[in-house]
Amino acid sequence: MARDRIKANTGRCEGIKPYGSKEGEEYVLEKIKELYLDGKNSKQIAQQINAEKILSRYGKEWIAQSITKILVREGFIKQKRQARKIRLPFPQDLPSRTYIETDRGRCVGSGNDGRRRAAQNSS
Repeated sequence: MARDRIKANTGRCEGIKPYGSKEGEEYVLEKIKELYLDGKNSKQIAQQINAEKILSRYGKEWIAQSITKILVREGFIKQKRQARKIRLPFPQDLPSRTYIETDRGRCVGSGNDGRRRAAQNSS
């Protein structure tokens, strides 16, 4: 494999280099740090850099997520821990009515307002 050959020759094989490691990217990295220290958030920084017509490494406009990743990597902000997602049942999976058998027939209680009414026996 290519990665194994590179690792055997150089002693390491890495993926994409972080932004700021290539020539010419240092200026943008310093600009991002400066704007952050001036009190701007990631979205505002991306908007200002795009307004100055500074493109990303791949020739595209900057987005707030890219700015945030750079600021996290540089240690300016802590990485947010993602909240655990709890899967809740869909409303149609929840019981909408409660049925209670009584000696007079079936009593139907609505699920939302708590009122009860007698149901007609269909048998």
